[in-house]
Amino acid sequence: MRIMNKIYYLVMSMTVILLAACSQDEMEQVKERTLPELRVMVNHPSSITTRATISDLTTTFEAGDQIGLFAFDEGSDELIYVNVPYTYNGRTWEVSNPSQKVYFSENFKYFAYYPYQEKIEDEYYSFEDDDTAYWYYTLYYYTEDASEFFDYLISKWEPQLDQSTLESYNASDLMVGKGTKNNENASVSFTLEHQMGLVRIAYYDGQNQEYVEDISFLDSKECFYNEYEEDCPIPYNTGKDFFHYIAKPGTDLVFWYMDPMTGARYYDIEVDDDKGFVTDFEVSPSY
Repeated sequence: MRIMNKIYYLVMSMTVILLAACSQDEMEQVKERTLPELRVMVNHPSSITTRATISDLTTTFEAGDQIGLFAFDEGSDELIYVNVPYTYNGRTWEVSNPSQKVYFSENFKYFAYYPYQEKIEDEYYSFEDDDTAYWYYTLYYYTEDASEFFDYLISKWEPQLDQSTLESYNASDLMVGKGTKNNENASVSFTLEHQMGLVRIAYYDGQNQEYVEDISFLDSKECFYNEYEEDCPIPYNTGKDFFHYIAKPGTDLVFWYMDPMTGARYYDIEVDDDKGFVTDFEVSPSY
């Protein structure tokens, strides 16, 4: 038994030494730029049963959208790349700063999130305006799960109150993912998962007893407000079937709808606890 134990510890010691050597070698290759440059592909959530987006339960990225990319070396327990922005040009994802190249390694774990942020402001912690320090202190390296890796970012995320524009709506839609590596072409593919919930608001025509399918004639800012209340959530008008509003799971929201006959009316909404799920309600004007 003692001989077996000695053999076990010898093997484990040699494994640690080899991993350290490999990690050191990887780091030298990164510095010398001898590794292949990384190719990045990003997909929206594939499941349409959990979240609707703009119109028909599908989502596409727009040119100019950005993700933040991280790479973690499993051998050395080091963050190799920290919050490197990649920009979508309408066809492919390219590193935003050409001088900040990212390289591919079989030993790296890759994580990404959308939309790109330098950091999340936090009133309780000061990182001395060092964006890199923020990420080093808030990431959970030792995980295979993207939602755990970005747990702090997700916990501090606050969707915008006014989501009446496509830009503000998209800027509220936090998504994260772990990369799937393809060693043959030095690429990593991310399928992102929604971390927020979606409130979906139907417009019901009480006079004609039907839901209005084309709501493009309605202005979100004119419909959802109360002049006597601050911080009124304003949804995005998709132009068809529903208004959409991105919200933190499990939160309570009060929507104010300006009824032309009775004035502002409130709707107290409890957002579904699960990430990526839809909470439905409807508004109906008086006649």
